[in-house]
Amino acid sequence: MANYTVAEDEYDVLIDGDLGGEEADVCDESGTAVLSALQAGQLCAALFAAGLLANSLLLFILIKYKGLRHVENIYFLNVALSNLCLLLPLPFWAAAAWRGGGLGRPVCGVLLALQSLGLHGEALFTVLLTVHASQVRGLSAGLRTATCGIALALLAWLTAFLVTLPELVFYKPPGDEQVSLCSFSSPGFLPAEETSWARVLTLKMNAVVLLFPLVVLLGVCLGRRSRQEQRERFQLVCAMAVVFLLMWAPYNTVLFLSAFKECFSLRGCKSDSQLDSGLQVAKLIATAHCWANLPLCALLDPAFRGHLCGLLPGCGHSGRQPSGRESLGDRGTPRDSQDLATRL
Repeated sequence: MANYTVAEDEYDVLIDGDLGGEEADVCDESGTAVLSALQAGQLCAALFAAGLLANSLLLFILIKYKGLRHVENIYFLNVALSNLCLLLPLPFWAAAAWRGGGLGRPVCGVLLALQSLGLHGEALFTVLLTVHASQVRGLSAGLRTATCGIALALLAWLTAFLVTLPELVFYKPPGDEQVSLCSFSSPGFLPAEETSWARVLTLKMNAVVLLFPLVVLLGVCLGRRSRQEQRERFQLVCAMAVVFLLMWAPYNTVLFLSAFKECFSLRGCKSDSQLDSGLQVAKLIATAHCWANLPLCALLDPAFRGHLCGLLPGCGHSGRQPSGRESLGDRGTPRDSQDLATRL
């Protein structure tokens, strides 16, 4: 009888201790989702449609009217291609959200790698555009040729691929081995399971996407002595770089805080919930950047605005031909100032 009583007491104490430890470690994640599955699918479809239309118009005008004989147009073309890489995963995530499930592990890995490739590619081409627009006369003649522009573009894509490769190698989707929980609402670009690798990838992404373009932009703006005939193009490139940094800075900042939350004492269920919600909102802002370049070109480039009005019905094209300075880089118009000086 005494043995039975002791066993019962030990059993009760063991269960109470185990339940208390489990309850302390489990967080309620039901309130972290900013969007429902249906809302996420609809938003992905809307962002994909807007981004695809904007970048398709940009590519069409660059190829048909501007031409690719000028280096800056080659870089603009690759910026649009980078945005398309960022957009391609959206319809897959929209379909997965409407089905109420996730994506398979191989598909999710490819989509995240493609999105990361587009992001790093756009950051590198933004840097190339900024340097080229500010140093046209200071660059050697060989660096101003279309052949050199194509070579630098290929080198930038290779660099973006090498930078993205660690994310693909250490990819570990959330969920079990059979079904992945990869979706638009889940954090992307940093799929490493180990905390140390997640921090390394976070630092890499912040360095390439934020710090490198920011340092180049600040250095160019502080050291530039703008010439009137190049000012409009320089303003357009700077506006594109600033918008890119502003719209991607929140996502990279929240991602940095999530990876180093132990260092900032961001522990507990409340902090995790706030970081997850902030990451989802920041990702929406960053993804919306994919269609922002078309309005910037239309506002700051008169020649581009004229070509765009000619394509859109009811735009009211004035029929005025852009001047030589406005149509800089157009097909069949005067070349850069260094080409004019060569002819003289």
